[in-house]
Amino acid sequence: MSEKNLSGKNFKRMAQQGKLLGSGPYRIHSFERKKMICFERLKDWWARDIPSQKGFYNFDCIQVNHFSDTRVAFEAFKKGTIDWWKDERISNWYKGYDFAAAHDGRVIRKKYKKPFYHGLTALFINTRRAHLKSAHVRQALNLLFNFEWLNRSLFFSQYERNKSIHMNSGFGASYPLSLSERAACREIGISAQSLETKPRFSFKGTAKGFSACQKKEIIGLFEKGGWIFEHGRLLHKDTKQPMKLEILVYAPGHRRIFRNYVDTLKSYGIDAELKGFDLTDYMTCMRKFDYDLVLHFHPHVSIPGKEQSIFWSSRWVDVPGTLNLSGVSSADVDVLTRQIRNCRDPKKLKIYTSLLDHVIGVGYYIIPGWAPPKNRVAYWHKLNMKDTPASLYDTDTAWLRELEQRN
Repeated sequence: MSEKNLSGKNFKRMAQQGKLLGSGPYRIHSFERKKMICFERLKDWWARDIPSQKGFYNFDCIQVNHFSDTRVAFEAFKKGTIDWWKDERISNWYKGYDFAAAHDGRVIRKKYKKPFYHGLTALFINTRRAHLKSAHVRQALNLLFNFEWLNRSLFFSQYERNKSIHMNSGFGASYPLSLSERAACREIGISAQSLETKPRFSFKGTAKGFSACQKKEIIGLFEKGGWIFEHGRLLHKDTKQPMKLEILVYAPGHRRIFRNYVDTLKSYGIDAELKGFDLTDYMTCMRKFDYDLVLHFHPHVSIPGKEQSIFWSSRWVDVPGTLNLSGVSSADVDVLTRQIRNCRDPKKLKIYTSLLDHVIGVGYYIIPGWAPPKNRVAYWHKLNMKDTPASLYDTDTAWLRELEQRN
């Protein structure tokens, strides 16, 4: 933000009034709390004539409307109240466009390969809880999450499983460890041997359920973690207390997605339940670490840096509102996040991020989620866009169709 714009002024008041000016091409024009925010394009934006910015930011005004329910928001799009819709629900993409404007071409749909790393969606396992401190238990919880069934039954087989905390970014783990990675392990004092095994988050061929051998392996992992299966319940071997799991989510639609997982956990004697469904409750529980597993999305990062410390370092374990949601407290992770934060060599950075991916993987701190390999957008005919946008934000390179006729 501009020092000149803030000098001698009340920052809090300016923020509340929407008068803060950043370095981007838009500024806040008006807003209504919990309803909408309107951005206007800066006519004298400092970068407007830079060649790399040509074709970007083509609207004088962009209004973002807020809806507490995505289903209500989509109904507004169908009526033309909203011009642009990024469809994050695969079921809606296949079943939601049975209306006149979509049939006669007034609403256009496009899908295209994502131009950038899409971030990390996962169930983060809270290792602050005593019953989740064992990596064997966390691996068992991973194996019980049947993504193959979920993808086939609810996602039209269109989603890809996250295989890395840096998936599709070029910074993820490679297997087996390279010579450069082994050398880095020796240099910073990490055991390369502990990272040789590729983590196994799921079984293959489970679309119709688990086999007897797979079930036996899952029970064996729980036993290694100090739990026994007796009389249909999973009990701690010493206290005989049953295992209980609360899974924190933030939207009503997640109930349907995770219902099968909860049922599977119950079939293994775990008292499992979903909680949340409201963003306010979700944020409150997350700040207090009041969850066993929490569904969360770590956003897109082009080049990993200091945010990896916030996501994984022990420094942030007990900080309320931390993004170290799993409560990771590992000397190896701390060393690697420091190396990533301070690294200026692109080749070494890839080595350190790969090793961090290895450590998080073999620790089973998360149950990896999923993402569509393609973005899906729908928009009214008055707008147009390239077949493959060059930006993370689809609207950056969109334009009004009437301008084509003028030019």
